[in-house]
Amino acid sequence: MIQKKIRIAILTTIALCILLLTWMMVIYGTSSIVSEIGITNVYGIAFIVAAIASASIVTSASYYGFVIALTSNSGVNPYLLSIVLGAGMTVGDIFFFKLGKETRLLLPKKVRKHVDKLITWIIAKNNRYLATLTFLWAAFLPLPNDVITISTGVASTNWRYVIPSMFFGNILFIYLFTYFITPLFS
Repeated sequence: MIQKKIRIAILTTIALCILLLTWMMVIYGTSSIVSEIGITNVYGIAFIVAAIASASIVTSASYYGFVIALTSNSGVNPYLLSIVLGAGMTVGDIFFFKLGKETRLLLPKKVRKHVDKLITWIIAKNNRYLATLTFLWAAFLPLPNDVITISTGVASTNWRYVIPSMFFGNILFIYLFTYFITPLFS
């Protein structure tokens, strides 16, 4: 019971920090925040926000607002920002992948039997299909990566077929997001 309260307190604190950050960007504007923080520190803060936001399903909406606020009229390099945010998002994806791997051990026997069938099906297929699927999911679908990272973790897939393709997909998604969506808000 105490652990559940601690988890709720941590998640609430993270969500409030991200909401506060978003609110500050709306009130003060991105140019003043970037000039106050400094252009080099923006990338570190962006990495931390991306890692926290992608490790929580609740905070993803404010995360995209953060990306829009950072890239519109602030002088931040969108190429470097895409790499930094993609790396931060991948940290959150690794968290959910590990969570899926640990959850597999807690599954009931009936469910584990179906998961074992899924594992044998994945092993029978070429792992390049899985890497391609995860790349396409991360790069072109505006859906949470948690769906695919948790399921591949539960299926005990080797991380080499999921995480690197998710990393490059995240970078491409953020770049496309900053290139096509941010100008709509400028």
